[in-house]
Parts: sequence; C-alpha cells; structure tokens
Amino acid sequence: MSSIGELGKRVESVFEELSELDVKDFAQLEREVRRAFLRLAGQAIEALCADFGKGYAGAWRECGCGGRARYEGDRQRTVVTICGAVSIARAYYRCPTCGKAEHPLDGQLGLSGGWSPGMRELVSLVGANWSYGRSADLVERMTGVRVSATSVQSLTEQEGERAIKEMRQGGPMSSSAASIPTSAQAEEGATGRVYLDGVMTPLRGRWAEAKVGLVCGEGGHRRYITHLGSPEPVGRMLRRAARRLDIRSSKQVVVMGDGAPWIWKQAEVNFPGALQIVDWYHGCQQIHGTALGLCGEGSPRGHAWAKRMRDVLWNQGGAGLVASLKRSPYRRRKPVKDLARYVRRNAHRMDYPRWRRMGLEMGSGPVESACKQVVQARLKQAGMRWTAQDAQKIMALRCIYLSDLWDSFWSRRAA
Repeated sequence: MSSIGELGKRVESVFEELSELDVKDFAQLEREVRRAFLRLAGQAIEALCADFGKGYAGAWRECGCGGRARYEGDRQRTVVTICGAVSIARAYYRCPTCGKAEHPLDGQLGLSGGWSPGMRELVSLVGANWSYGRSADLVERMTGVRVSATSVQSLTEQEGERAIKEMRQGGPMSSSAASIPTSAQAEEGATGRVYLDGVMTPLRGRWAEAKVGLVCGEGGHRRYITHLGSPEPVGRMLRRAARRLDIRSSKQVVVMGDGAPWIWKQAEVNFPGALQIVDWYHGCQQIHGTALGLCGEGSPRGHAWAKRMRDVLWNQGGAGLVASLKRSPYRRRKPVKDLARYVRRNAHRMDYPRWRRMGLEMGSGPVESACKQVVQARLKQAGMRWTAQDAQKIMALRCIYLSDLWDSFWSRRAA
C-alpha cells in the first residue's frame, strides 16, 4: 500500500468483494466482513506508519556508548498486531565502536520483539487468566491471528516481570498521605481496611505459601497484593498501596486476618495504631476443631459444647471465652489447652461485641476471595506446577487487573 489515497480505494474494493459473496446467513456474513476488514485494518496500519517516516536521523546519530552509530539503510520488520501481521520499513543504525544495532522508529512506535503493544496487552491478559494453550486458541478466535502457546507464555512472562515492579509500587498515588491515628480514635469509625491471608501454591517439586493482601479504601477502591515467599514484602507493598489510596488519613484503619503470627507482625510494623481483628469465622473454626479433638466427628456432645463456646465468644469476646475455658470440665485436655492458648494470645483481636457496636466487618471473606482470584483460579488448575518466579509474574498481572490498574499499567508502558 503506497499511500492513504490508495487505501481509500481499497475500501471501495472490499465492499465490492463483499457484495459479490453468496452469503447464506448472518453468521457467514459476520465472518466474511470481519475477515475482510481485519485484513484492510492491517493495510491501514502499514500505510499510516509510513507517515511516521522510517526513523531516519541523518547519516550518523549518537550511541549510548559515546560513539556514533552509522545509518546503514532500511530494514523491513514484520510486526504482529491485533489486525494481523504488518510490514514496516525502519532506518537501521549500527555503531562501529560497540557493535550495537538499533532502529529508532521501534522506540518511537513502542515496538518490542515483533509484537505490537495492543497484541502484547491482549495476549498477556488472556495468558494471565487461562492456560497458555487455551489462551492461544482464544486469541485466534478473538482476533483471527494465530499465535503459539509458547509465544503466549513468553509475552505473558515478559509483561508479568513489569507487573511485579508495578505492584511493588502499590499503583498510582491517589492523594497525599497522612499518618495512621492511634487506636484510641477507633470509636469514631473506620474507613480503611487491610486484609491478609496465605494460600498454598503448587511449585515444581514442592508447595509454597503465597501471601495475599488486599487494601480497601473509600469509594470501593481496592488494591490486591501478593508475594510468594516471606511476609515482609507483602507488608511493605500493602503500606504503599494504602498510602496511594489515602486510607492512612482515615479515622481508623482495620487490619483483619486469621491467627497467623506473621499477619499481626506485619500489621504492627506497617500499620501501627490500626485495629487488629481476627476473622470471626476463623475463631469459630478453632472452636469446632477443638470440639472434634475432644469428642470426635459428629458427636452431639461436641456439637453442643462448640455452640456454647461460640455463643460465649460472640457475646463476651475473647476474654470471656478464655474465662469460660478455664471453668470447662475439659480444661486439662490438650485440645482445650491449645484453644485457650490461641484465644489468650488473640483476645484483644477477638472483642466481637465491641466490633459490632462500631459497625465493623468481622469476616475476612474479601481476602479469601482474593486468594481464589489471584492464586487458585489460575495457578492451581489440574496438573499445573510452576517455578516461583513464573508464578509470581502471573499473580502480579492478576493483581494489576483486579485492582483496576490495567489501563494505567499499559499507558505507562507506552509513555
């Protein structure tokens, strides 16, 4: 295609070709029109790219090594786009000092590795949500462009590496941050919520716990965070995400999780002064697990005991449950001793009557959902085993998407 004018003529030709088709039904019409205009769209990209020129910057241009790169003619490049493969001519420079070769037009157009930005975005989005083989099929069905499962994996992992860096920054800043108030201000209400949990993830030859965090601010804004490894990076990322959502200036911040010590350590380090709440349902699970250890599965006596303890926890909180366990006829049994130790350690986090008066949530359902969406839905499909690095890339992409940061993620790539 030599000019935009010729492209206009080609549009008329496409309509003529379509009008001559022996179309049997709407489905066939839809397929033929889509095929014809996708091909035309690729030709339009080629023609419009010619308006950018070839990136020629004179016979010589400065090289990063301090030398000068020499123009050595033009080179054609095939770029896979969402409209199909297109061919683009670019000026080619090579530095005789360091041997580096470059095409300035590639940087100007945001091209990398023979894939257009739009194709990179689509492939990585699909690859972060489906198996690579299934993703290749979906991309072809959506665009008509055939890609291999290997290409899907490569592109997804490349963008996943970038997503890890994005996630570590917590996303774009919402506004200036303020410090977290002390817990003495809790009765004034809470608008910032931080959830933490862990989920086992299948790696090659072993299982590892992925730490998952969720920050919820005012207006329904959410930031998903994950890290496969020690909890400290998750704590730091959650703090940055909270700052960007400006929840640190809330009247009160609540950190919620199960009884895992790492959760509360990260809360104290990164959200000092925040209220700490043990998920109500996790507390109930501890009680029912104790009843199972005491009386066995399906025991009416164990069920009745668990209900009494659960009612105590609901009405009197952790301190009331500790007192009740001390009076229990089972108090010398190991399951009860273990429960008492757990509740005693978390009693101040299990003041459920107070949390109800304050109108606070007492369940960690949001982070359990986050574990399913970030990790389980993609990484725990049948037969899947990951390297730690590749698993982290997929989880980071999913966090970016679930946090509604996908568009800003790609706009920054183009910048």
